[in-house]
Amino acid sequence: MLRRFVLVAASLGTLAFGGVSLAQTSPRAPGILSYPLLTPEPQASESFPLLFSDSPETPRSPGVLYRDVVTGKARVVAYHANGLREDARVLILARPSGAQDVTFTTLRRGSAITRGADPVIGQQTLLRFFASGPLPSRVVPPSATAVLFDSGIVAPSGVASVMLDVETQAPLELSVVLLSARDARNAAALLPTLPVLPRDANHQRGTFPNAVRTLRVNVSSVPSRLVIGGGPDPVLVGVDALTGEVQRLAGNYGLSYEFEFAGASDLVLAASARGGAYRGSVFVVDGERRSQLLVGDGQALKDSAVPEVLWNVRSDVFRLSFVPSNASSLPLALIFYKRR
Repeated sequence: MLRRFVLVAASLGTLAFGGVSLAQTSPRAPGILSYPLLTPEPQASESFPLLFSDSPETPRSPGVLYRDVVTGKARVVAYHANGLREDARVLILARPSGAQDVTFTTLRRGSAITRGADPVIGQQTLLRFFASGPLPSRVVPPSATAVLFDSGIVAPSGVASVMLDVETQAPLELSVVLLSARDARNAAALLPTLPVLPRDANHQRGTFPNAVRTLRVNVSSVPSRLVIGGGPDPVLVGVDALTGEVQRLAGNYGLSYEFEFAGASDLVLAASARGGAYRGSVFVVDGERRSQLLVGDGQALKDSAVPEVLWNVRSDVFRLSFVPSNASSLPLALIFYKRR
């Protein structure tokens, strides 16, 4: 799947920090917070909801983690640890909410499992999501339940992560559930009997409108920075469909940012972790060049004063697709520097 994209190393020269030229491998830049903030201009965006499931993050018993009904296109993001004392599976189950057959198509999907909390799980999820394509359409009769996603075996204390886009022709109920591995084979029969698990105190779940944010950014000065997932970046606001409570999605996990940068020619793009460890992936379009890049290549970004160089921009109009990575800390700063 990943062969569809080639990880391209940018041709790197030197960066200019206050008139001083430095090699482009992890230059120290303690003054990042003094760089001017770039101001994104919202553009017309594709509009579909994000169903986000991360609470309870570590369920101690089987049950429904999140549930809502969708029509048309929707995104589902789930991140859960196995709090059971036995192997488990995280499943996304789909069943019609009306009395008619429902056709649905999984448009893109990426997932991963780790033995414990590790930022690499989000990076792997994004790599697989960006590299994926549509799966064959499926039809679900009104009396049936389809498995939209099965994590595979998650050991005790293991973690499962998934992000997928689905399109349905009629109302379809989607349920994110945790079951023991031995019960997962009977998931469809068990679904009506499963309890809805309460949220924990520290994480979010809910349905959030507008899962895509298209933004145009004029890179008018360098060095300059763009903050994602915190600070001036507006937080997603939605509703927990199971309780009706308003939810604020800190970090905007699962939101697609589609950036178009103008005036970026001959600049260098770097990333700086501002909230803690970060490890993810971005997809860039730079003229004829297209590439999926690792953010935190080999290890997570941690030192906010040491930005990681990502790309040497050639085109005046430069496009970048970004989704905040599960299990990583936000905010993240994208930084543009002058290249010498």
